Amino acid sequence: MASNACWRCLARPRAQNGIAIASTQSSILRTAPAAAFSTSAVLSAKGSGSAGLPSTKHGSKSATPKRGEKTTFSTNKKKRADEPRAKRPDVGERKALRKRVVLSNPNAIEVQELTKLEENITINEDQKGQIISLPNELIDRLKALEAFEARQSWNMFRRPSTLVRDNTIELAKLFAQPPDSEPHSNVSKRVIVGAKGSGKTVYLLQAMALAMTNNWTVIHIPEVRDLTIAQTDYSPVPGSKPTLYNQKHYLSTLLKRIARANPHLSALKLSATPNLPVPVQENMSLARLAGLGSDPDLALPVFQALWAELTAPTRPPILLTLDNFSRANEATEYMSSSFKKIHAHDLWLIDWFLGCFTGKTALPNGGAVFAAMSGNNAPRNPALEIRLRQIEAHQGIQEGTFVPEKDLTIPFLEATEQVPNPIPAADPFIKYDGRVLDVLGGREAALSGSREAGGVVIKRVEPVSREEARALMEYWARSGMIRARVDEGFVGTKWTLAGGGVLGELEKGCFGMRI
Repeated sequence: MASNACWRCLARPRAQNGIAIASTQSSILRTAPAAAFSTSAVLSAKGSGSAGLPSTKHGSKSATPKRGEKTTFSTNKKKRADEPRAKRPDVGERKALRKRVVLSNPNAIEVQELTKLEENITINEDQKGQIISLPNELIDRLKALEAFEARQSWNMFRRPSTLVRDNTIELAKLFAQPPDSEPHSNVSKRVIVGAKGSGKTVYLLQAMALAMTNNWTVIHIPEVRDLTIAQTDYSPVPGSKPTLYNQKHYLSTLLKRIARANPHLSALKLSATPNLPVPVQENMSLARLAGLGSDPDLALPVFQALWAELTAPTRPPILLTLDNFSRANEATEYMSSSFKKIHAHDLWLIDWFLGCFTGKTALPNGGAVFAAMSGNNAPRNPALEIRLRQIEAHQGIQEGTFVPEKDLTIPFLEATEQVPNPIPAADPFIKYDGRVLDVLGGREAALSGSREAGGVVIKRVEPVSREEARALMEYWARSGMIRARVDEGFVGTKWTLAGGGVLGELEKGCFGMRI
């Protein structure tokens, strides 16, 4: 007789014919064969003393994790409290290390019998192609202005030295003019252009060194990029229309550099009592006046008062220099209150420099304003480039050194004849920045190709000649940087591989890439 319960009915047993459900289940389970192996999880008993069941970590707790309990296995070990950690660099430490300039190498051979650039020295045509060294006092003043750059090769030699070229002789004549002569009534305005590595920054360095030896007041803005990449604080100048923005911490640092680089300011006294938020002594020197700008909140009024004293009658001439002129004619990374990018011309310091460059701010005692282009990390600026080309073309025609360009707008005549295009024409399909064009003559001058640019002169730094390259290589060999024999073949090979005398490439080819 078949059983009242089957295997299918084990899950839902029922009572039938008076047989109890519990007795039915127990009889069937006793007859069922036990499985040899099971992959199901083992259920732990509630009590810790259950036989045959593994005990859990927490004893009476079940193996199933509770809600919120961590179940993943982590290999990370807790660090000890007394374990030493690496010290993080201080604020500005990495930037200071990146911009650190080494000007002396004690392991280099000292070259004897070099002429030093001092006040009583006269640079003339006879010294062309010679190496002159900078005295320690002049080096300290140039270093205060940040005239040296870390990417230059000053750390290869015993002391900083420079090559006398045609540009050096021209600068020496400019700064050696007597203060009462007629040329000092005019201001020399130059834009320094040239290939990358040709020596534009060294041109500014020589200009500052020669101006210092002739007791000029030198103010230098080393890298305009530091003013435009939004790494220093800024605030609108009250009452300025259009709105100008003051970078007080940078201006405070600039005042400190001016005071350290121009020691003759200690002998100059105030000609009038300036209107400052702090009391000022009547017979205060200009160096102490610049020292008041150590407080960033007073930097702007102190700089304005110092500039008024420097342009007073019977004051020394002034040299203003700026590096990376392209950055001073673009939109910066700063944002206005309407969340629009601020143009570089709206920064107070750059607006002041451009005012001196264009003639809006007068230099009654004479002076010079130099702005150098840069081939390192310089943005393209179509308005600035077309105006510089036009001014340089006019200047070349006047001097008789102009080489006509090909007119690429007439390509079918290029194969038969070269069509001269004396003045590069502005592209009518390019939207030029009108504010940049106003600095160099205006929009109408750019469209018509006019020479009118406010007396600005384009100075192109050419590569060194073979004779100048030989003088440099002989100096490098005497310093221990070149171990080969410096002869005509060696000079010609290095000069040719350096792009025809590009100074930066010449350094790389001689000792920069030596293994």
